[in-house]
Amino acid sequence: MTSFVLSSREGAHLSPKATAHAATCAASTAAMRLSLEPGAAGTDRPAAESAALPSSARSLAALFLACVVALTLAFCCSAAAAPAAYAADSPAQGWVKQGGDWQYRVNAKPLHDQWKRIDGTWYYFKSNAAMARGWQLVGDDWYHFTSDGAMQTGWLKKGGHWYYLTPSGAMKTGWLKDGGVWYYLKESGKMATGWVQVGDDWYHCASDGAMQTGWLKKGGRWYFLTPSGAMKTGWLKNGGWWYYLKESGAMQVGWAEIDGEQYRFNDHGQYMPTLGLNKLKKAVGSVPNQWYATVQGAPLSTKTIDKLNNDMLRFWNHGHDVGFVLVDAMTGATISGNPYRNFQAASTIKGPYCCAVTYSYPNKAWKNRKPISDAVIWSINEQYQAVRNTFGGSPMKTYMKQAGVNHFSPNSVWVSRMRPVDLAKLWVRNYEFFGEREKGASWLQKYFLQSNYTFLRENLSSRHPVFSKPGWIGGVSHNDAGIIMADDHPYVVAIMSSCDPYACNCLGKLARDLDSAHSEMVRNL
Repeated sequence: MTSFVLSSREGAHLSPKATAHAATCAASTAAMRLSLEPGAAGTDRPAAESAALPSSARSLAALFLACVVALTLAFCCSAAAAPAAYAADSPAQGWVKQGGDWQYRVNAKPLHDQWKRIDGTWYYFKSNAAMARGWQLVGDDWYHFTSDGAMQTGWLKKGGHWYYLTPSGAMKTGWLKDGGVWYYLKESGKMATGWVQVGDDWYHCASDGAMQTGWLKKGGRWYFLTPSGAMKTGWLKNGGWWYYLKESGAMQVGWAEIDGEQYRFNDHGQYMPTLGLNKLKKAVGSVPNQWYATVQGAPLSTKTIDKLNNDMLRFWNHGHDVGFVLVDAMTGATISGNPYRNFQAASTIKGPYCCAVTYSYPNKAWKNRKPISDAVIWSINEQYQAVRNTFGGSPMKTYMKQAGVNHFSPNSVWVSRMRPVDLAKLWVRNYEFFGEREKGASWLQKYFLQSNYTFLRENLSSRHPVFSKPGWIGGVSHNDAGIIMADDHPYVVAIMSSCDPYACNCLGKLARDLDSAHSEMVRNL
């Protein structure tokens, strides 16, 4: 017997009257079919006689049956899905399609202005009883429904924009933390990308909407976003460096007047205060020729001076000699000991020489940056020799004259002897080269932050950024010199010794004690 399945929208219900009517139709159809089958019960003709009907008669009978079945099905289905306008055939409970919109009825009445959870899914029915689709304002909140009417939650992409729908379905605005990442949803609900102002602060969100923190380069300018995401303005200390962020948030480079004072920032935005090259080299050149520790320009406690003298004594007790000069870049105050003693220069000259050639020939130096970087970072003699062969002694002659150094020949590839006072003057010139944003200084100074085997960085980098270039000869000498970016009072220091770098541990302690002495000197200014 043929069975009929009457289906409607998922979750549909047929009224009891419609169900009974459909069953009657199905039974009538089955009875007609039986009445036409050979030997069927209730027929007037026996089976044999029926079977003997001509084939044409049987074909007509089959065609008649097919028509009856089709008409019966059409009648039953139309009765089951009758328009709601016919109240007698409308369901008392369930889904009803009315004029192209879906409604849901309870006790024969359609829901309107109301939420309804059906089979685990939330739906909303508007004031006209139509099931909501797409965006829908309910109270003060926006919701979004699929084409099937199901309320949506989580991330939604619509019209090329991302939105977030909370677990309640309400569209989110303002800050959202999802998966450990912060996002900002505008008043329209659209996820923010790029710059966005929230209250009095500016924030920046990546192309995927994630709020950014730390340094950001945008439009060729650097900005700093605090851990809260807010764009920083004013003074910032980060990684041991001082920076200044303008009102626009852009990092300051070069000279700037801030609160009526002049400040200098290098190409990386790092504050590099200075007394000026001429005053600094004069301060270094005026250190006294004493074998013990002395200070000029600021007082130091007797305890601190004694500590430095004891450091020097340790070298002598090990059979070595040492000399040093420290000058504060902002005030010209100095600390020195045995500054005019000649020491084996070793590779210490490589740093100032590479600065000299970059200063004189910035474009040519850039093309030769590989041997220059190897000479500074790894102190490779062959690469330094290649740089010397390319540029000669002329750049060093200019650089030495600017630094006020004339104690050795600029044409000497390997400077055999050098004094701490001369090495300090050369590094004062390096400091000015880096700070004045002269062409080539930006990329070159990074190499001095990466140099190897430097006891200055090994002992002081946990306190300050350190630019340095050491030099050593096993069993003969170990020297180091550089720029120590100590807060707002950077200083230049040069330490030279006859100490075997593999046998004496006095150098690191002297570097640390000089740094502490400088901090005390700044406090006493």
